[in-house]
Amino acid sequence: MLTLVRQVNLYQAIQELNKEKDHAITKLCALAGVARSAYYKWLKWKPSSMELEIHALAKEIKLRYDKRKGILGYRQMRTQLNRKLKKKYNKKRYYRIMCALGLKAVIRRKRASYVKAAEIHVAENVMNRNFNANSPNSK
Repeated sequence: MLTLVRQVNLYQAIQELNKEKDHAITKLCALAGVARSAYYKWLKWKPSSMELEIHALAKEIKLRYDKRKGILGYRQMRTQLNRKLKKKYNKKRYYRIMCALGLKAVIRRKRASYVKAAEIHVAENVMNRNFNANSPNSK
């Protein structure tokens, strides 16, 4: 997805230079290292219904991710958006979209599961650190 954005920016730059400075498209494509046929193919390209659906889903994912401050991963994102959109998208689709957008779940630190309390009862020091015994069961 990121490389697609770079290519679109490249083609748009070629188009702008052609219109503003009146440079030849063949020379601009050669300079950019792009085939002239690829440029003309980009001019006539229209996104399919699947691509439009993916872009709409990507916008929704980005919105949810920012709203929850990056806590949601692709699994939780899938369950929430499938409930909201009432569709059954695969978790792999969410994973691909989130990777393309560069979104990862923030791993939160685990909190301590214990609470320190004051000692209520302290046993007496009967042994007084004398652990040696002359016979068994004498201490």
